[in-house]
Amino acid sequence: MNKYLFLSMEGVLLTPTKWWKLMAKGYPHIDKFGNFFNELAVHNLKKIIDETDAKVIITDYERLDGLNRLRQMWKYRRMPCEVYDCTPHIEHAVMSNIGDGVGDREKWEWRVDASRAACGLAVEAWVLRHLGKEEHWKDRYAILDWDARKYLIRQQPQLVTVDMKEGLTKEDYIKTVKILNAV
Repeated sequence: MNKYLFLSMEGVLLTPTKWWKLMAKGYPHIDKFGNFFNELAVHNLKKIIDETDAKVIITDYERLDGLNRLRQMWKYRRMPCEVYDCTPHIEHAVMSNIGDGVGDREKWEWRVDASRAACGLAVEAWVLRHLGKEEHWKDRYAILDWDARKYLIRQQPQLVTVDMKEGLTKEDYIKTVKILNAV
């Protein structure tokens, strides 16, 4: 049975703590694809893949650059696994249709909430397209992200929320393996 890891690179592999340390020492912190990944987070990702054989699906905005570019970046950076796929882009057409009588602040708050929910909806769309509507699919995936608000309530048991400053830690790796190997 295939297992899937929905991965947001931001906050999981891309951590500000890493950049700050490099910049403070005067070392480069970017390559042609952007900021460097946190090595410890990459190591923990490798351990997850080694123990679960999960396929990685990218969920954050970098996916909009295309699957080929993501794969090039991972190959260039010698990542311990391949990018299997990325979630679809969910249109926010509804967000531009806010009725009169809603103040600017309320419009902004609503748009932010809808944008966050789009990530959970994109995961849901991918799962339904590739795994079907069967109930057992929830045991076949885990989500790694720093922002739990982006996901649907029914996805919360599959979610491991990472501290965005530290990235993917040993504790996060253990939780993720437990979710993926629960079958």
